[in-house]
Amino acid sequence: MRRSYRQEVAELSDEALVRLVGEKHADAFEELYRRHASAVSAVAARVVADRVDADDATQSAFMALWRCAGSFEQRGRSVRAWLVIIGRNAAIDRIRRRDARRVSGPIHEHFPSGAAGPEDIVMERQEQHDIRTALDSLGAEQRAVVELAYFGGLTQSEIAEATGTPLGTVKSRVRLAMRHLRRSLEAPAGDPA
Repeated sequence: MRRSYRQEVAELSDEALVRLVGEKHADAFEELYRRHASAVSAVAARVVADRVDADDATQSAFMALWRCAGSFEQRGRSVRAWLVIIGRNAAIDRIRRRDARRVSGPIHEHFPSGAAGPEDIVMERQEQHDIRTALDSLGAEQRAVVELAYFGGLTQSEIAEATGTPLGTVKSRVRLAMRHLRRSLEAPAGDPA
């Protein structure tokens, strides 16, 4: 008995489906949506309290997939992890836009009088730079689990499910990544970790 095209598409890997989406194959897009929309939506819902905003963030992630699939580079991330991060970022953007609309009146009224001085701002920027540098020094697999855990808000079990990686492997990657980050950030300035 001959299988249908949809059955054949359902058996393809995520990476193969992304290549097809890059060629604008709607069936491949639908299959990726079926596989990953619930995970993207769950993370977006953790970020925003409103179901409509979570759905909009999920839609934004999949629209990004449709637009950018042809240039998708895996870089150690699974398709699901990439979509989850895009959805999470879209949810955060929705919160920022909503909060920006709430600000009214003179801008100085929205800052405490004891706002950070120039020295504090410089120190904070240096810390942010150090953290970005330390994150960039991680291997792709370790960086992906850290991004999903700390920036995506996923538990280790959710990361394992989202990426299709065994839970023990996720835990090991998180532990090794955190050890590496700790060493990198504790090293005196100018010393490699």
